[in-house]
Amino acid sequence: AFVLRNYHDCVLAGHMGLSRTYERLKASFWWDGMYRDTCEWVTKCPTCQSRKPATHGPSPVKPIPVGEAFEKVAVDILGPLPVSSTGNKYVIVFMDYLTKWPEVVAVPSVDADMVARQFVELVVCRHGAPQQLLSDRGGNIHNSIMSEVCRMLQVKRQLTTAYHPQTDGLVERFMRTIAGLVTAYVSDSQKDWDR
Repeated sequence: AFVLRNYHDCVLAGHMGLSRTYERLKASFWWDGMYRDTCEWVTKCPTCQSRKPATHGPSPVKPIPVGEAFEKVAVDILGPLPVSSTGNKYVIVFMDYLTKWPEVVAVPSVDADMVARQFVELVVCRHGAPQQLLSDRGGNIHNSIMSEVCRMLQVKRQLTTAYHPQTDGLVERFMRTIAGLVTAYVSDSQKDWDR
């Protein structure tokens, strides 16, 4: 039980599903009936049962061609969430399409200035200016400030199809994962989700 608790329940394990938990376990341990024990532990986890929605299997995916790391970056916003004790209400996610590396920040607002500033600080200053930025048509991302930043950095803007969030499925799926992870550890007051 100690090993299963540490590889599934603790904050660094993240309450991952059966496949990920078992793969992590088998890299360091082996015992007779390990898969059966892991399956039972994960499927009976009260936190997972109460907070994770049932999935209906993978949807068909069309790969988006990418050449280099941080050549194509996607951005999306999660929220509004309950206001945290530090005043944050949203999460901005930038994700590289090749490496799937996320840059995530909790922020109090998602006005045009905030999104543009986070793009420069989290993506451009750390990884260089991407060639393309994929986003939805939300006003806080698709605006004159962000357009001017992209023009100055020579970043081509690419917009998702209206009312079709699957166009940016990589970030959408990551946000669903991060929401599930956060809900597994947030307190009842929900004031500490950004920590």
